[in-house]
Amino acid sequence: MIPANISQLCDLMASGRLRIDVVLLQVTGPDAAGNYNAGLGIECLREAIEGARLVIAQLNPALPWTDGDTLIEPGLIDILVPAEHKLVEVPVRTIGRSSGRLRNVSRVGAGSRDDRARIGQILRR
Repeated sequence: MIPANISQLCDLMASGRLRIDVVLLQVTGPDAAGNYNAGLGIECLREAIEGARLVIAQLNPALPWTDGDTLIEPGLIDILVPAEHKLVEVPVRTIGRSSGRLRNVSRVGAGSRDDRARIGQILRR
């Protein structure tokens, strides 16, 4: 447990108040310049890498190369482990009863002020 809001984590890591021992990440690459790419999930990754004592990267060519602040310089990686794996895919949920409830709530919310009082009744159905 970290007694902080999730929006504060990057600043806490950057300031050194939240110390990171080991960063485990997955990368793809390298590109022509020798840089790796962290793909999709990069929230606070730069701050975590800069403050970590050890950075271990799994090199997976199946990871998509993405644009943005996703480049990882090779000098930041302490251990590079080649391991090709399929990416985990989360199945798409089919529209069910709860989705119908959300549609009803959105219709009511777009209506008059009196209609908004019925939202609780719709959710209890």
